[in-house]
Amino acid sequence: MKYIFLFLTASILASCNISAGTHGSFKQYDFKVSKTILEKAVNALIENNPNIMRDSLKTLDNYNDGTTYFTIKIASSGINNEYVVRYYGDEKDWNSERSSAIFICYAYHNNYGGTSETDKLTNAEKKDLLIYFEANFIEKLHKELALSQK
Repeated sequence: MKYIFLFLTASILASCNISAGTHGSFKQYDFKVSKTILEKAVNALIENNPNIMRDSLKTLDNYNDGTTYFTIKIASSGINNEYVVRYYGDEKDWNSERSSAIFICYAYHNNYGGTSETDKLTNAEKKDLLIYFEANFIEKLHKELALSQK
């Protein structure tokens, strides 16, 4: 009886695709600066670039808490995408002076809707979302970090 219970429990868990309550990410971007410096550069980039707008509405699921998550809309060349971005780790991880990271949790494209990595998008659609984010945010963030380090 014990083995039947274990087998049934394992089968149910496997079929339900249970996760640890986390979400996937499209891609992580690592930086060789502290989270404090990275966060200042992110904020400066958003403030100084008219094509990048922070979604200032706090949501019930805390995706705009301003500390762990931030949501931005990037409008360029007729495309208006939205990204929910998270700083890697939590407060204990943010004390490192040498490294930090951000990653895209969710992305929304004006032509084919929103998604997380676990949603159904074609590889080409995912690639489009990443290319757009990297060209319009990550490259500019690297420049902002270089300026702030001088």
